[in-house]
Amino acid sequence: MKKVSWVTIAIGLILIGLGGAAYYKFHFAEPLTAHSQAWTFDEGTLRSLEIDGEAKSLDVRFVASADGKNTVTLNGEEEQEVIDRLSDVTVQDGKLKLDLDAKDRWFNMDFDFGSHKQTIVVALSGTGRLDDVTIKSDSGSVTVDGPRAQQVAIGSDSGSLRASNIDAGTVEFKSDSGSVKLGAVRAEQLKVKTDSGSIEADGVTADATASSDSGSVRISSLTGTASIKTDSGSVRLSKTDTSSADVSSDSGSVRVEVPAAFAGHYDLRSDSGSIHSPDSPGQTNDTIKVRTDSGSIRVSTAE
Repeated sequence: MKKVSWVTIAIGLILIGLGGAAYYKFHFAEPLTAHSQAWTFDEGTLRSLEIDGEAKSLDVRFVASADGKNTVTLNGEEEQEVIDRLSDVTVQDGKLKLDLDAKDRWFNMDFDFGSHKQTIVVALSGTGRLDDVTIKSDSGSVTVDGPRAQQVAIGSDSGSLRASNIDAGTVEFKSDSGSVKLGAVRAEQLKVKTDSGSIEADGVTADATASSDSGSVRISSLTGTASIKTDSGSVRLSKTDTSSADVSSDSGSVRVEVPAAFAGHYDLRSDSGSIHSPDSPGQTNDTIKVRTDSGSIRVSTAE
């Protein structure tokens, strides 16, 4: 009897869905149209840039202007609704906001499974430095290269994040389930958070904070302090300076490499994993602190 009831409910839900689809003439996703658009402005006019890619993948590049003009150029495929909205967009009060979300869709189903990538090139003269840059996509991947700003925030709910050549005050990356990969980041503070994706960074000059619930964390050539936490992923950290690091992993192993010049303390503890490290020099207050519940700990000095 219970089985029949569940089957009846399932059939009813399917019929409701088909009825709704028929009402909207089975138009699940608006056809995409090739679109190119450029915004031109005077040097120093643009101070804030925000890009919302919704389900689209974003490739955003910041370059030095070759002709002295300041432009933001978009190339990709868009819904007509988005194209119409973008036609009215201008730099207002120093801010340019590009909203690529097709808000009028009743049911977001697109049977074109190809990636709809939007390429955006930001060409700036002078210092090319903005106050803030915010780039996000709900489910598309995000690739960013070359931003210079006081604040940079990049995020995606389920897509991967890739970024390189960043010069900023504060940099923040957030992904719920996608991986994060960074290269050549120079900032005062770097914050990276992902719930289930891995984190990989190379060539970072910043005080770095990284956390992942179930993904591994690998940071190479870090100049600056480190605070790293993962529940079940492993951690690999190599530092180029002698500043402190605080690393914790509930069930993953931890490997830390410090320069031969490190003269501080090793504070290492594992509930059930092995621990290997050199003796603490104990000459400075710099501390490499590592905690694991069941993972091993290994600290070494660079050759």
